[in-house]
Amino acid sequence: MVSVEENDLLFALKTCRRSGSTISCAGSITNKGNYGRTVTLGVDWDFVGVHSDAVDDLGNQYKVSLKRQDYNLESNLPINFSFGIDGVAPGASRINIRPRLLTSARQRERECSTPECTDPVVA
Repeated sequence: MVSVEENDLLFALKTCRRSGSTISCAGSITNKGNYGRTVTLGVDWDFVGVHSDAVDDLGNQYKVSLKRQDYNLESNLPINFSFGIDGVAPGASRINIRPRLLTSARQRERECSTPECTDPVVA
């Protein structure tokens, strides 16, 4: 398992399997913050160059097949996700995956009443 934490979100990649030229992966995302937040995985804004992608050790770039889905994450409760990468070069032995997401905090109104608290962030 490989994991990384950023912006109070813990991503854990649990499995990746290769079958021919397809890689299928599964993992989880956990909100490590004190408040609930909404996370959208699978953000695909090609018109501005923002999409989930992967790059192999041969320098080939791939688009990640990650269905856009909204998750309401409560604090410290992991949610599972999965994705696939098609057309991976036969000689590739490693791949770096860069999933894109959109997130916003669901703060209590009395504790956070400014627009800056709930503006979306693209990671």
